[in-house]
Amino acid sequence: FQQLVSTPGARMSELKGTDVGAGAIAKLVYDNNGRAMLMADKLPTVPQGKAYQLWFIVGNNPPMPGKTFVPDSEGKGVLKDQMPQAALNSAVFAITLEPAGGLPAPTGKIYLASSAIN
Repeated sequence: FQQLVSTPGARMSELKGTDVGAGAIAKLVYDNNGRAMLMADKLPTVPQGKAYQLWFIVGNNPPMPGKTFVPDSEGKGVLKDQMPQAALNSAVFAITLEPAGGLPAPTGKIYLASSAIN
């Protein structure tokens, strides 16, 4: 995480909990090549067979799927991912609860988002 943060041009986005993810927080750090790392905290425990999934949302396009993760018993989760090129400059980031393997399109409620999503 520290190595990515200190990369020239690295950016950080903060995600805040929605109604269902109240109190949850996350930081997403990414570099110009799209290497990304998410660190989440205070997420609700996931039910069996479920996982949180990261999404990259650019404009009015359908959300692009990221990887999935399951937080530990304290609600902490870490995820390393490669961002789509299209998401590097203007993406909104969101985390939803999905089936464990992840899906190509979100179906669950948004637990965390980097800005308002309508």
